[in-house]
Amino acid sequence: ENLQKALVIFDAAVSESLVQFFDAELYNQILRVLSHYGNTEQSLHVYKQLELHSMPTSATFAALINLFGRVGDLSSALVYFDKYTQLKDSVGPHDASYVYNALVDAHLKCHHLEGALKIVQEDMLSGDVKVTTIPYNSIIRYYCIKNQLDQAKELIESMKASYPQPDASSYGPVLSSYCQLGLYKEATEMYQALIQTDISKSYGNLANYALLCLKDMKARSLSKGIAQIKNASIQVAVAAKGCFEQTLQVARMMTPHCPHGLPVQLAKTLIEDYEFDANHDIVNQSDYAILFDASITIASD
Repeated sequence: ENLQKALVIFDAAVSESLVQFFDAELYNQILRVLSHYGNTEQSLHVYKQLELHSMPTSATFAALINLFGRVGDLSSALVYFDKYTQLKDSVGPHDASYVYNALVDAHLKCHHLEGALKIVQEDMLSGDVKVTTIPYNSIIRYYCIKNQLDQAKELIESMKASYPQPDASSYGPVLSSYCQLGLYKEATEMYQALIQTDISKSYGNLANYALLCLKDMKARSLSKGIAQIKNASIQVAVAAKGCFEQTLQVARMMTPHCPHGLPVQLAKTLIEDYEFDANHDIVNQSDYAILFDASITIASD
């Protein structure tokens, strides 16, 4: 209940005429949290004190626009956007895209797709506002929620043809939707595009695709796909070269599926890593059988 505690302190400051000592960022922080919960009453109370004792900033209006979009009140969101446009030249240097992105999101939460598209494709351009992937990705997510995946892909293609270029957060929602629908071919196409971007924050989408791959695997497809699995194991081992523990883990997993011995490249990487990595404490008795077989595979090759 930290939010409620903060509001009690805020109201105490109001009653003791101390809020004039708060800087605008403190007001904005409270407004951001209140907007997350859709608390319009307290937000307007805080905003009124901000108007009386300080100067609203671009972050103030972004928080209020987010708030009213979240509660489905687009007309109020537009009122505060209009206030922003009247005051934007007096709030100091700022990134206007922050406010415009909030307005796009508000339109989408209120199911005004055409308005959101107009802001990104016309208003931000004519206003010389920096356009990033953020508002585009919001629209892509909206398309996916509505199961309009063709439109989402068309928007991604239009981004590829100009600026900004799509990122992991552009492809991710579409990939996730295809995975939920069990559409392996379409999901694979989107996955291939996703992994060309920075995937450091895409664990959820990658996991969805992995689960889809497992779901599509028939009982007999392991034997059919063992060649691909072997190739994948070699790629992992090569990527992990120099880390004996990781290469050994791959070899342990592959050994039951390789009755004629590990793939030569995997065997070579394993033995080389064993030779040059002094950490042999991780080797257990059954691992020596893997290591001996790998040596024999190399010798036979």
